[in-house]
Amino acid sequence: MTGAESHLPRIRLAILRGPAGRVLIILSLINFINYVDRFVATSLFPLLKKEFVLSDFELGLLVPAFLVIHAVFSIPAALLANRWLKSRLIAIGIAIWSTATALSALAENYTQLFIFRALIGVGEATYAPAATALISAYFIQRDRAKAMGIFNLGLLVGGAVGMFAGTQIGGYVGWREAFLVVGVPGFVLAVFAWRLKEGPPGAEVQNVPLRRADIADLFRIRTLRYVFVGGMLITFCVGGIVAFFTEYVFVRFGADGAQMTLEEIRKLPPEVLAKLGVPAAIAALIGSVVGVPTGAALGDRWFARNPAGRLNVIAAGFLIGIPLAVIGQFIEIQWLFFCVFTIGISFFVWYMGPIFAVLHDVVRPNQRAMVIALFIFAIHMGGDAISPPIIGLVSDATRSLRTAFWVPLGVGLIGAFIIYLGGRHVAADMKRAAAS
Repeated sequence: MTGAESHLPRIRLAILRGPAGRVLIILSLINFINYVDRFVATSLFPLLKKEFVLSDFELGLLVPAFLVIHAVFSIPAALLANRWLKSRLIAIGIAIWSTATALSALAENYTQLFIFRALIGVGEATYAPAATALISAYFIQRDRAKAMGIFNLGLLVGGAVGMFAGTQIGGYVGWREAFLVVGVPGFVLAVFAWRLKEGPPGAEVQNVPLRRADIADLFRIRTLRYVFVGGMLITFCVGGIVAFFTEYVFVRFGADGAQMTLEEIRKLPPEVLAKLGVPAAIAALIGSVVGVPTGAALGDRWFARNPAGRLNVIAAGFLIGIPLAVIGQFIEIQWLFFCVFTIGISFFVWYMGPIFAVLHDVVRPNQRAMVIALFIFAIHMGGDAISPPIIGLVSDATRSLRTAFWVPLGVGLIGAFIIYLGGRHVAADMKRAAAS
């Protein structure tokens, strides 16, 4: 082990010390609960399909039910974050989405469930713009990708735990109980969020309202154009795969590996979902825990050598991960499939830390919350809000969810190339942000 490598563990621990570390831990825990609540619904797709007699297209619509509202409300939430205490905004948002998650347990039909998922989007819209702006206020530029990586590790671990909780509680107890159980912890974290400070001790905290000129200026930053378009495409890829992954596994390995009809799925006991949910959640968890810190550390290291380094890491992760996903499409042995999936997801998630750091690198401090809100709006409206219904339509038309999965893989490959091209403009845009 080289001297540089031997210091890496200490660097990761040091970033969690002091006031900044405490804020990062709390925000990461909130992000964890955020994504547990978000992913529990998709993990229950096979049971919801059985309960309400739904097509894959109707299942897919439950994702934009949440994401479209989330995207739309992110912009006014970002404006409010620049004018009000971010901690208060976050706490209120947690209370809203936790209540809506718990209320999902009471849904008596598809329409009610659709409405409750939309209400979750209202609460969660307050979170990412305010939370990432707080992180950038506490951490200097060279450490931001690592800080954002830890923050987004909560996202991915939360997704894995949401998958596990949904399949296990849903499979062995019931899908209503799954929504109820995961909705409760958020109320506790809302109390911690309310007490967060707006900046490190001794720092002057200024909430500078955005002018129209500040917002218009964002559209003139060339790096953002590439990151927004590329981000939409890679989010289309990841969001579509994640939304249907539990059903994909259920369909492929639930009954002799064959594509099943709705009636065949309805005949399978819920315990089958619970059994398949364990390796799926473990694979997602291991892949995330390995991949997010790796991508964040590589992003900061490559950034130190080249301003485009963080975007190069994102592109590299998808250019390696997508071929692994292609291989997984042809693997019929269950344990081998999950091994390949674990490795593949560890590369897919390299982007989680670097992409938010890049967005903040090329804008002024008072634009940080808004650029995240606009990015969230873009990647949801042009990415993971539309990919699940499209995948569902292809699956219904071809009667093969495996066939439908070729769509997000192809789109993700294009997105990685566009992200790579954006690296040509990072250095100039960083200088522009620093000078203005």
